[in-house]
Amino acid sequence: MDKNDVDWPSFLTCITVVLLVSVPLAVFPEAGERLLTDAYDFIADRLGFLYAFAGFGVFVLLVWLAFGRYGKVKLGRVEDDVEYSDFSWTAMLFCAGVGAGLLYWAAIEWTNYYDAPPFDVAPRSPEAEDWASTYGIFHWGITAWCFYCLPTLAIAYPYYTKRVPYLRFSTGCHYFLGGKKGTTANETTAGRVIDLFFMIALLGGAGSSLGFSTPMIAACISRLTGLEATFGLEVVSVLLCVALFGTSVWFGLNRGIKRLSDLNLVLAFFLLLFVLLVGPTLFLLETSLKSLVLMVPNFAKMNWWTDPLTDSVFFRDWTVFYWAWWIAYAPFVGLFVTRISRGRTIRQVILGMTLYGSLGGAL
Repeated sequence: MDKNDVDWPSFLTCITVVLLVSVPLAVFPEAGERLLTDAYDFIADRLGFLYAFAGFGVFVLLVWLAFGRYGKVKLGRVEDDVEYSDFSWTAMLFCAGVGAGLLYWAAIEWTNYYDAPPFDVAPRSPEAEDWASTYGIFHWGITAWCFYCLPTLAIAYPYYTKRVPYLRFSTGCHYFLGGKKGTTANETTAGRVIDLFFMIALLGGAGSSLGFSTPMIAACISRLTGLEATFGLEVVSVLLCVALFGTSVWFGLNRGIKRLSDLNLVLAFFLLLFVLLVGPTLFLLETSLKSLVLMVPNFAKMNWWTDPLTDSVFFRDWTVFYWAWWIAYAPFVGLFVTRISRGRTIRQVILGMTLYGSLGGAL
């Protein structure tokens, strides 16, 4: 396929659906807010347990794949070499999986858990302090990256190993849609519908990320330059992010995204080192270690706890929200990680995504 080819039916259908949803929300913001809030409340209250089941179920499935006989299966031909170094591969998958949302929530998330902790713990107590730091690592940890990893394998295996000739989200459903080797099952109605849902979910997830990160970026610019943090400055912040992303994409994967991801990882390392050395070093180390020690034996409990017997809304307001957010981004991350994972085994992809991604989020 020529890189300039555009699937116009899918593209125009997606734009139409997005406009039909977003324009009324912009024209009637109060009614739109009530509608979205009611929709979320219904899903979280009635279907929240499905998110808990999905999170732990995907984790168990990936453990079985990684350490079973399929773990040695190579994504590609036998002679295919790994395309990117471990450092660049880790940098790109981490930068694709998390963004400004991590910086935003890292600063304030623990305060919400401290004020309204899970497990019927007293607010602002020492135990609430322990769970506050632990749940931050949990929500950005292994289960979240399992949501990313599953579609990666579902797309990468048929694309590299079975030689399906196109890279879309519907690639993962190629054979279920009646496709055969060398054919394009995405041209079926079912394939287009799957890709359409993927694009709409991605735009919804990106919208929430921009909503979190844009005010933060504008506030940083305001503090550094002395400019007033206005709506106009937020618009400029969005344009700067779009320009940076567009430039990296225009330069291509190797000269643009790879180099930018490598730089991001190096800068993140030096920022971490600076905070560790200049800040309360012993407190940071002890808190991090205590959080990990608390999370490991309670991992299953934290995945399954749906809070059915109390008036707490912790599970529906936080865990359901995060799992839905990760799921919305999962097809996009799966496509991107597929693109950079040729030559790696299923075990390498699973362990790399879940361990490297979780470690980066925890740090």
